Amino acid sequence: MKITAVECGEVKLRLNEPYTIAYETVDSAENVFVRIETDGDLVGFGCAAPDREVTGESGETVSAAIHEVVEPSLRGSDPLRTAMLMERLRKPLDGQPAARA
Repeated sequence: MKITAVECGEVKLRLNEPYTIAYETVDSAENVFVRIETDGDLVGFGCAAPDREVTGESGETVSAAIHEVVEPSLRGSDPLRTAMLMERLRKPLDGQPAARA
């Protein structure tokens, strides 16, 4: 079995109740949803939650990393070798924890 496609999409979700922390009031959550397809029956889903103040990332930077780094690095690989795949992404996504997650 091999990974055949990696897709992602940015979604801004409004919160029912905004909350305030030290540096801002938050009324929505930005997420990047990821779908990984294989040539078999296995399909994987994930979600990254970037926050410029926490991770230094935005939905746009996470999406770019998925398109430019993750998809080419994983295409054709065995999806069951997760430790190897994560190690492959460690260096190119250093400093991008939401994209790597």
